[in-house]
Amino acid sequence: MFDRPDQAVTICEIKYSDSLFAIDKIYAQNLLKKMQVFQKHTKLKKQLFLSMVTIFKLKETMYSEEIVRKQVTLEDLFKEM
Repeated sequence: MFDRPDQAVTICEIKYSDSLFAIDKIYAQNLLKKMQVFQKHTKLKKQLFLSMVTIFKLKETMYSEEIVRKQVTLEDLFKEM
């Protein structure tokens, strides 16, 4: 989780998969529910964004395009600057 100075919070979901990870309808509903529970219990009024951290990229689905703001791969984490 990253509490940003622009009145937003980025929540990171980390998933292991040995291939492209696909977000289906049920998993998308679970992710949205997690975000709702987080917002309810923290009582934050900030905007929430979801980022996915995976070994490989996400497989593009209508659900991933709808709810995932950014994605980070293992390769991104170990790139030389």
